[in-house]
Amino acid sequence: PSNFEQRVGFDRIREAIIERCTMQSARDVIAGEVFTRSRREVERRLALADEMRLMLTMETGVAIGEQEDLRAIVDKVAIEGSYLTVEEAVTLLGGLRSVAAIVGFILSRREPKYPSLRAITAGVTVFPELQREIERVVDDAGEVRSSASAELQDIRRAIREHEGLVAKRLQQVLQRAKA
Repeated sequence: PSNFEQRVGFDRIREAIIERCTMQSARDVIAGEVFTRSRREVERRLALADEMRLMLTMETGVAIGEQEDLRAIVDKVAIEGSYLTVEEAVTLLGGLRSVAAIVGFILSRREPKYPSLRAITAGVTVFPELQREIERVVDDAGEVRSSASAELQDIRRAIREHEGLVAKRLQQVLQRAKA
């Protein structure tokens, strides 16, 4: 029947999961899930859930925590001529690092301990060159590195020189005022 999901409570389960999602993209994926009678699909979903539960409860060194929703950043980058703010680049870098760590963890298991998770992570691209490029431009504190470009390096050197001159001049003025 058309109201089967409501009759068996699947809609309530889906809503409970959606309420626990921290990212809009995850909420959208879960909202799109529908009840299935396909034994193969049910077994696939159960295997994924069981492997994830096992990994989160039994493994050490797997760092899956709160993740920021990168959808707005990815959408912005898709627009030709757009650029990211430093904060957006740092957020993107954090997401890329998290994905790389999770995928690396799953794929590094010698025996196929997590075959279902392995199957869905095997095709994930982690963009190490993009990570390196962001790290080249932005430091761990979220500041643009002086070495990001020769022009920026020259500008910051000139600023430091001028600050030094201003400090020296201010010291002279204070010495005269003291005298």
